[in-house]
Amino acid sequence: MPYSDDRLFFTDAGSGQAVVMIHGWTCDGSDWAWLESALRADHRTIVPDLRGHGRSAEQDGYLPQHFAADIAGLLTGLGVSDALGGIIASVLAVAHPSLVQRLVLVDPAYGADPDVVGPMLPAVTAVPHKIALASLRAFYGEATPSWLPVWHARRAVGTPEAVVRDTFFGMYSPDGLGIRSVGEPYLRQRSQPMLVVYSGRNAEQAVWERSLNAATTVDVWDGYGHFLFQEAPATFAARVKEWLTAGAELA
Repeated sequence: MPYSDDRLFFTDAGSGQAVVMIHGWTCDGSDWAWLESALRADHRTIVPDLRGHGRSAEQDGYLPQHFAADIAGLLTGLGVSDALGGIIASVLAVAHPSLVQRLVLVDPAYGADPDVVGPMLPAVTAVPHKIALASLRAFYGEATPSWLPVWHARRAVGTPEAVVRDTFFGMYSPDGLGIRSVGEPYLRQRSQPMLVVYSGRNAEQAVWERSLNAATTVDVWDGYGHFLFQEAPATFAARVKEWLTAGAELA
């Protein structure tokens, strides 16, 4: 069933251990449809559209901390203890640890080199949709089905320009948590068990990820792009269910 508090749209379905699924930049909660359908049989799935994205209202502030605070407010009364996503799920785990028991992160976009993303900041200001589309194209791999970029592009150009721009700046401005030197000490504060799945194109970052938290399980999927959970939905769902089940048995 869909719900809304007039600012944040989300769906809440299924029963059992609750899992919140957090999408990324210029996307919306429908990114998780394939995984959600696989988990609903034995999990409660809570899937929001982030502020300014999808069906949720625009608001002031698009830092990862703003997004995480929205999710925390949503989940406080819902008893959610597992989060899937990337930097926003990580901020949620650090800032609101009582709400997050475990984390599954999908090819997270933190750990960026400021020399790479810094020159993009003026362009994002001038032509935000153009930069969003260029960034999406760089995310694809040999396993990407032809329809996926079409779907992503349509949603990206439908995201308000200010949201596209400010979300990117929130991640990659010089003091943004998406920058490796800034984010690293923050990310080390995550204490929850984590499964982090990287595409093969980010194998070097996967090595860095392992250095942040020794207990983290890091997978590298060769041949897949950033949206590996949509390129291989059945395989990804099976991996997540396996990891969640193993964690529940150890708890």
